[in-house]
Amino acid sequence: MSFLKKALYSFLLLILLLFLSTKVEASDTISSWNNTTALPFQIASHTIYSYTDKLIIVGGANNSLINLNETSVVSASGELSDWVASPISSPSILWHTAAQKDNRVYTVGGSTAVSIISSVYLGKINASGIVDEWNLISSLPKSLALS
Repeated sequence: MSFLKKALYSFLLLILLLFLSTKVEASDTISSWNNTTALPFQIASHTIYSYTDKLIIVGGANNSLINLNETSVVSASGELSDWVASPISSPSILWHTAAQKDNRVYTVGGSTAVSIISSVYLGKINASGIVDEWNLISSLPKSLALS
């Protein structure tokens, strides 16, 4: 092995050791958790995103797969309003990912409880902060789901 390679490996090893021995401390503390407005039902394997002053739940399952689209308004103090169902249901999926950009929300992949899917859905958010339309817009090259 040449001197240059040995020196490079030694340098990389030194950097790795410094990185592994560095203690990272968070400066922000998290206060205690407080109870707020509970969902009117149990749910798992869903996603949630925020839009303006709202939290919106998409998809998920309880004892069966549900096409959920529930919204709650977050007050300035962090309290949640009652959860309200949207008149338009989300795609019936779980173990998916949701991301919001501007007045659109996307769900990517997931499962229909029968199979893992590659679907990408677009939900258009209206002026009230509610998704009033869902459309299948694309498919991923490969099916994927969170587990």
